[in-house]
Amino acid sequence: MDSLAPLITRALKDADPWKRLTFMVFCCEPMVSNYALYRAKAHFGSVGVLKDALDLSWDHLLSGQPPGEVDTYIARCNRQSPGSIDRDAPYAHSAADACWAVMHTLRCIDTPALVDVIEVSEYALWTGECLYMGEGEPTAG
Repeated sequence: MDSLAPLITRALKDADPWKRLTFMVFCCEPMVSNYALYRAKAHFGSVGVLKDALDLSWDHLLSGQPPGEVDTYIARCNRQSPGSIDRDAPYAHSAADACWAVMHTLRCIDTPALVDVIEVSEYALWTGECLYMGEGEPTAG
């Protein structure tokens, strides 16, 4: 897996916090889709909780207003992460990575450091590379 750290460093080293946060949320968006794959197989968790957390981030970016109950959203996302029992379920690692990335984005929503951006991007890259192939896409229910 190639790291995006050098590219991100060049692009966002001196960037405003809102630009860093925007990049982090963009990295998380496809990870939520990966979480949906896990949800379809494991019948556990709520994709909506992760989407709501990202919506909180987008609302903060668009309005410039304080994000509100960040800790509540972090706690909800934490409850969606596959536990140690579920780690062998298809897509469980990707689901856990999605939860972690969304929670990390929320934790630094006001002042994302460059290292935060790099960590979230690496989880997004890792998640994309580690999806189980051949499992098929979930069907709409």
